[in-house]
Amino acid sequence: MVATNVGGMGEIFGPFRHRLIPCNEVNILADAMESAVNKEPATLRAEAGELADFVATNFTVAGMAEAVILGYREAMAARLGQVYRSPAPAAPAT
Repeated sequence: MVATNVGGMGEIFGPFRHRLIPCNEVNILADAMESAVNKEPATLRAEAGELADFVATNFTVAGMAEAVILGYREAMAARLGQVYRSPAPAAPAT
């Protein structure tokens, strides 16, 4: 997979973020695309599988949304000269 390091891609890729191409680096992107085309299919499957396993285990849209909201809450608290303390998690339903 060839992807650029924009938005939240680094968080999604996690320990594989080194595979991301810096944005606005057309020559690096072109080289990465050419390299991918020339890789053995088994290598491409293995690399894709590693990334897919990590993402399936560690990433959810809900988790990303919660992290973004938390970031905004912390930023607003800091702007007001406060420290944001997240509420205690709700007790599990029985």
